[in-house]
Amino acid sequence: MKDEIEGTTSKKWFRKYSAERSAFQEDMKNLRSDHSDKFQKLIRLFPYLENLLSLFDKANLQQMHSMLRLCFKHTLMFNGVSFETAWLNPAFSHNYIVLKEKGLLL
Repeated sequence: MKDEIEGTTSKKWFRKYSAERSAFQEDMKNLRSDHSDKFQKLIRLFPYLENLLSLFDKANLQQMHSMLRLCFKHTLMFNGVSFETAWLNPAFSHNYIVLKEKGLLL
């Protein structure tokens, strides 16, 4: 086999590289901008975050998926009876012992 990359493979990875590069450039642009107005908006939203169950119930499907990914880092699994996870967001560490006793943590 020659030490050459096939054209289709090259195109596929170049597209992925270009997308990641664009995302990084956008992130760098956002990091350089002023975020004081965004922080003020977040501070106003804190009271709504106190009840995550209510927030989750009001969310659309995409928002629910984002919340689950944020909390469980793609390790949420269904064992046929209940959900369990190997990783728990540190913000919820106060629930660790209760969740471990219920068998919800691996």
